[in-house]
Amino acid sequence: MKAKITRGKSFRGLLNYLLDHGRGEVIGGNMAATDKIGLSLEFGCIRALRPDIAKPVWHCSLSLPPGDDLTLNQWQDVASDFVRKMGIKDNQYCIVRHHDKDHKHIHLVVNRISADGNVWHAE
Repeated sequence: MKAKITRGKSFRGLLNYLLDHGRGEVIGGNMAATDKIGLSLEFGCIRALRPDIAKPVWHCSLSLPPGDDLTLNQWQDVASDFVRKMGIKDNQYCIVRHHDKDHKHIHLVVNRISADGNVWHAE
């Protein structure tokens, strides 16, 4: 499995990319919403706690080699395990399975700001 990690400033922009035009679907996470507008609003409420943080978005894609595949439950397990091992505990996150490439992959969208205003830093 291959991981690609970036930080960004716009939850809405990332969610638009991930979910527009049937490119992807939310398959898990710890948020109530499952659509880009609801997720953006949820992320935004917590982001507002720390306007001093320029890049609150942590984005990681996890890709399989071409030809490999996982079931929905397996993807959810992989993502949950990855989030736990990264030390993400009290932060919002969602898992998006993407269908726009030949290789199977998911995206993790994480709010680096937690509900108590602390900022998560990847180790």
